[in-house]
Amino acid sequence: MSRRVLSAVAVLLAVVAFVAAGEFKGKITKVDPDNNKFTMTVDEKDQEFTVTKDTKFTSAKGNEMKGALKSKAFSEKRLKEGVPATVVTEKVGDKEVVKEVKLMGGKKQADK
Repeated sequence: MSRRVLSAVAVLLAVVAFVAAGEFKGKITKVDPDNNKFTMTVDEKDQEFTVTKDTKFTSAKGNEMKGALKSKAFSEKRLKEGVPATVVTEKVGDKEVVKEVKLMGGKKQADK
């Protein structure tokens, strides 16, 4: 019986972890590297996200980006058009924590 209970608890925790993770697709329109924040338009609504030192940034080519929000990929010119991206978050306590920012599409992406 204890195996069934442990299995049920493990499945429940896996489901909760899956539900707690979020994925947002949209365009990054504003970055504030000094405060570790960026604004992304998702379904025509602006949402603000805060990154941490552990947030992973990936270019459209799949390479890890150096410089995070200070990267050339977030130049003023590109931000005017909006930088297509997917943001993966995870609920930690009562806060949404950005785990990964994946840039999408585009012919040229700056990795540095």
